[in-house]
Amino acid sequence: MVLLPVASLGGCQQEQEPASLTYRDHLEMGIGGCEGIIFRLHKDDSWLENREVAYTLGIWENGELKPLPESIELLGTGNFSLLSDVEMAKFQGTIISIKTSPNILPGEYELSVQLEAKRLGVIAHVPLTINVVASADDIVETPGGPVYRAGVSGPGEEPWPPVEEQTVTLGTQGVQLEYRDFVEIETGGCKGILFTLHTAGTELENEDVNYTVGLFEDDAFKPLPEEPLEIVEMWTYDSPPHRLSPVTVILIGTDCRMNRSEEFNLGVQLEVEGIGVIGRVPLTINVMETADDIIGVPAGDAVYRAQVHGVGEKPWPPVEEKRVVLERP
Repeated sequence: MVLLPVASLGGCQQEQEPASLTYRDHLEMGIGGCEGIIFRLHKDDSWLENREVAYTLGIWENGELKPLPESIELLGTGNFSLLSDVEMAKFQGTIISIKTSPNILPGEYELSVQLEAKRLGVIAHVPLTINVVASADDIVETPGGPVYRAGVSGPGEEPWPPVEEQTVTLGTQGVQLEYRDFVEIETGGCKGILFTLHTAGTELENEDVNYTVGLFEDDAFKPLPEEPLEIVEMWTYDSPPHRLSPVTVILIGTDCRMNRSEEFNLGVQLEVEGIGVIGRVPLTINVMETADDIIGVPAGDAVYRAQVHGVGEKPWPPVEEKRVVLERP
């Protein structure tokens, strides 16, 4: 173990342990997803003892920390420790939450986390890689309109499994709605749903149709609660070749603070101005917990779900973390 000399106090030469940082330096995220990272700063008997450290996320380029790209957002940071005073604690726990845009391209993004201590300034930069992974049900823009990634064929495209959709007849005019009525989303994730409305030869031909996502309760249709689900985006593509079969895109996201599995039985109401409600269809959203959900424990600590053991807990794969020694600059 390397010992770092410090100035003598009261005539006695003291040796201090180096500080260390434990965190995961590689994340896999979906498009429009959200992940939290736990940074554990071990500073007892080190040169960082009794100092609080702040974290800034960016891109390290030419010796300078530059802002994140627009496709990656820092949602926030928060400290925790086993003591009320973070400075006096033996370790400082910090959680950073990161979210990717629904429009981000799949691939690896090399980021940097800057650590800055009170009265010392910048003390370190540590790397962080975000791997944004594609999935079969990502919504992709094509010259012919939005489609699921599984529906895109051509050189270099993976053989994705098909996205299962249902066809429902609305009313008595023969209007048909094609959509998927069951969607799985990881906690903190975001998924898009395509609603294709075939209106050719009906009274709804060329009419604008409004979509509302809500809840069916006691034969009534009620608004979607503010949490933990949200409508991230909604728009309709009705240019050729979809003028008579417009496609409406609804992006549904889950709250990043949600760390539990839950199934939501929702409904989608279709309405036309001057005509009224033309149909209501069911929609089930299944939110799935993951190994790297961050869980608070009674002692005041925070851990990944994979680190929680006990009755009823699944055998999650481990969350790989890295330990970095921080030497005084």
